[in-house]
Amino acid sequence: MKTLIGDDISSVSRISPVRLSDRLYSMDVLRGVALLGILIINIQFFSNPIEKLANPTLGAGFSGLNYYIWLLEETVFFQKLWALFSMLFGAGAFLLITRAEAAGKGAAIADIYYRRLFWLLLFGLIHAYLIWSGDILFLYAVVGLFLYPVRKLSVAGMLIVVAGLLLTVTLMAYLDYRNDVSLKTEATLIESGKGAGEELTSEQKAVLEKWKAKDALFNPDQDVLQEKIETMSSGTYFEIIESEKGWVRSGHTEWLYGRVFFRILMMMILGMALVKSEVLSAKLKKRTYLVLMVCGYVIGFSLAVFRIQYFLAQGFNTISAGAAMILWQPEMLAVALGHIGLICLFCKSNILGWLKTSLAAVGRMAFSNYILQSLIGTFVFYGYGFGLYGSLNRTEQLWVVGFVWVLQLIASPIWLKYFRFGPLEWVWRSLTYWQRQPMLVRQ
Repeated sequence: MKTLIGDDISSVSRISPVRLSDRLYSMDVLRGVALLGILIINIQFFSNPIEKLANPTLGAGFSGLNYYIWLLEETVFFQKLWALFSMLFGAGAFLLITRAEAAGKGAAIADIYYRRLFWLLLFGLIHAYLIWSGDILFLYAVVGLFLYPVRKLSVAGMLIVVAGLLLTVTLMAYLDYRNDVSLKTEATLIESGKGAGEELTSEQKAVLEKWKAKDALFNPDQDVLQEKIETMSSGTYFEIIESEKGWVRSGHTEWLYGRVFFRILMMMILGMALVKSEVLSAKLKKRTYLVLMVCGYVIGFSLAVFRIQYFLAQGFNTISAGAAMILWQPEMLAVALGHIGLICLFCKSNILGWLKTSLAAVGRMAFSNYILQSLIGTFVFYGYGFGLYGSLNRTEQLWVVGFVWVLQLIASPIWLKYFRFGPLEWVWRSLTYWQRQPMLVRQ
């Protein structure tokens, strides 16, 4: 039987998943930290309409301790852990391909790599449409299609591509901002004419509708918002799934084919460069990681403070968000690099060995733990579970986060004591290699 690239299926199946002894311990720890950290942000999507995330003054608490939690989330976590997770996906893809090529199985690994992405895409669709609309797996699978040729570039070449993509997403953010300013200006003039009794043309009505739809993210209709909360907190499983279909479709089309695509690709290629240069292996000198941490945090946190102050001064609206987005790209990148420096220093230290072990186990089971977070989050907040959607403030949400963290930090190493893979990792690998993988540690 022949594959699309001309190798018989038996030669492909002889390529097996990476052995535990070949895994990079530091990457597992990094992945564990990223996965747990992402939940701090995803809990916002589980528990409230996205409008309350875009405009925190609308709900979930914006005073006292809730305000300081929001500041911490915006500065340290929001999109930064997602960026780190994206880097690790690119790094993992690079290791998978290059290790097979080094073993003389270059042609066969191409088949394995793209088959792996196909199954990830399918898992992403199932997750997005049947469990939670905030899925990232589908986007990773699509963007991952473009990584295979990049492996041949030098580290410098990869960094040049990353710099080009950073400039691209920054320019796109600026152009979007200018378009929003123009749209608002035009809508304001039309509203003035309407107030003076002028009859509006169909084109003018279309402009007003376009601006209203754009501004609804930050200034939503309260009746629509309340209807959303009621549906999510008291609706049946099928009612909720039906209500979220539009959000999933927009994420898989409008978002993917805009800045999001280039942003994910930028992070994945940067991850390839970091693992190729052995940064992610935690094998470099401590001084290197200290410099990376300090530089990343000084630049990233400075940009974050500027962005947050600007938001607080201008208010949370479409125009201020568009302006802040221009510098948000380098902020996200810089803080994520600072996190890498800090976590690699932690990996090189002799402290909290039990925590490193647990984080590495969470990272080895990242796929299963990611889906488990979605199952727990949706059950806690959606109507077919506890129905707490729209009810918990930021402080209360952290109790849910803490519960999931403790659960996964304890359960993951226990599971891996008896099994080679997490349950979904086992399914994914068995489908990818088209061969049932041994599951038990002693098998």
